[in-house]
Amino acid sequence: MLILSIVLVGYACRQNHKAVLGKYSAVNYKNTRDTIYLMEHNRYIRKVYNQNGKLILKMNALWEHNDRELTLYSFFST
Repeated sequence: MLILSIVLVGYACRQNHKAVLGKYSAVNYKNTRDTIYLMEHNRYIRKVYNQNGKLILKMNALWEHNDRELTLYSFFST
């Protein structure tokens, strides 16, 4: 289990006709761009791009939260 803090950016965004509840984007990564979209029904989509912009990982898994933490399940599996 990996726990990350994120800032929720809105409830009105859309991606592939599913509501995006929040987005996490890593900053200061030199070789990759890592982005996580929190979706409805406690699902998340993680996309990792290399420095040339090529998608090198796309995965879907479950997330949950309580009043202090966000838990992303299966974070390192594909």
